[in-house]
Amino acid sequence: MSHSVPDVIETILESVEDDVADPDLRYKIRTARQLLVLVDEQHTVAKGALEESGLEEDTRERLEQLGYLE
Repeated sequence: MSHSVPDVIETILESVEDDVADPDLRYKIRTARQLLVLVDEQHTVAKGALEESGLEEDTRERLEQLGYLE
């Protein structure tokens, strides 16, 4: 099973948040997790736009190799 980078980061932050007692640090971790959701949504929108655009085949292949397209 494959996990996306945001999923892995979310898992790490979640496990760290559970172990942190300092309320200020817990707030920062929760904020980071919320920002991660936003970044993941923006990435999904951008990826969809790239997939729908009329890219040349070599450009599409390069973006696939870099992980921007599937």
